[in-house]
Amino acid sequence: MGCEDFWSLSLLCAYASDPLRYLLTPIAASRAVKSRAGTVTTRMTVIRTTAVTRTKPVAVRTAARTKTMAARTKPAAVRTKTMLRRQEMSLVMLVDDDVDMLKLTERWIMKAGYETLCASSGAETLDILKTVRPDVIVLDYAMPQMDGPALYRAVKADDDLRDIPVIFRTGKEDEESESILAELAPAGVISKSEGKNGLIGILNDVMK
Repeated sequence: MGCEDFWSLSLLCAYASDPLRYLLTPIAASRAVKSRAGTVTTRMTVIRTTAVTRTKPVAVRTAARTKTMAARTKPAAVRTKTMLRRQEMSLVMLVDDDVDMLKLTERWIMKAGYETLCASSGAETLDILKTVRPDVIVLDYAMPQMDGPALYRAVKADDDLRDIPVIFRTGKEDEESESILAELAPAGVISKSEGKNGLIGILNDVMK
């Protein structure tokens, strides 16, 4: 057997062992085959093989990887816009001795897009204000020990705090309370009976 015939036979064996790895392109060619009877010319088929690539081209892999990364990563403009929106959120300080009302009001305010800070007494409020400056204070009118009007006067007496707008929430509708509120002239007054919509409405007006 000649070298060329041996090469062809080897390729045929390789194809038989794993046909999926090769694409077969038959090419007719003449080969001289020697036998004991002499030289006989016959036509045989030489098999030229092409390996089947099972790996995606580099360009395809790179494009797919880039697309996946782009899907997982927000554009810089979107991230920046989100950060700016968070930075611009106003801080609302809620002051109420009724803990249940305080928690309910906090949920309303947060859903409206504001950050919140809570205190349940006048003394706690003044202590917090030593280190934190809210954009607005929503203050309950009637509280034990230091009520709303007393806390309001303490805030306005402090040069560092007097510019903070204060909104009173009150359940009182008597003439005395109304007279005191008129004297204090806060940024806003809202009855507790107005509920969520009334509170959010006056808060938005004050924060414009």
